[in-house]
Amino acid sequence: MGGFKLKEDMINQGIQSDSYTYSLLLHGLCDTGNLEEAIKLFDESKRNGIGPNVYIYGVMINGYCQADKTEEGGYSKMGQMDKVESVLQEMASFNIQPNRITYTVMIDGHCELGNMKEAAKLVHEMAKKGIVPDDITYNVFMNRNCKEGKWKMLKYAIKC
Repeated sequence: MGGFKLKEDMINQGIQSDSYTYSLLLHGLCDTGNLEEAIKLFDESKRNGIGPNVYIYGVMINGYCQADKTEEGGYSKMGQMDKVESVLQEMASFNIQPNRITYTVMIDGHCELGNMKEAAKLVHEMAKKGIVPDDITYNVFMNRNCKEGKWKMLKYAIKC
């Protein structure tokens, strides 16, 4: 993969990888469906003392959510959302809180898998933590609920 060649060239020239470098590589791996390689690189970043941050964790959470996509563009019911919970616990152990983007990614992952109640809980959790959902967050949530005719769930989330 081109990103790894670049990383290798950087190392050979004495340039150290930082959290930005790792987040870009992780993002590329996750976007191309190489979650296993992303997990290895994520572990490597921690071994190399690259401090975890909300952006790197967000990329990994997005990777787990996207891992459920099938080649046809739909979603499988295998569910990598359980792995998201372990990433959130690890974030908490470093006192790193999810941001609006992280929440929106998780809401989208739950919605795509039909876990509307979990998605609604996350909308409420955001509000409790003072993280204001934006139009993207609401669009993600409303789009899926409208498709499924779950009007009560929309009312539940709007109470935030």
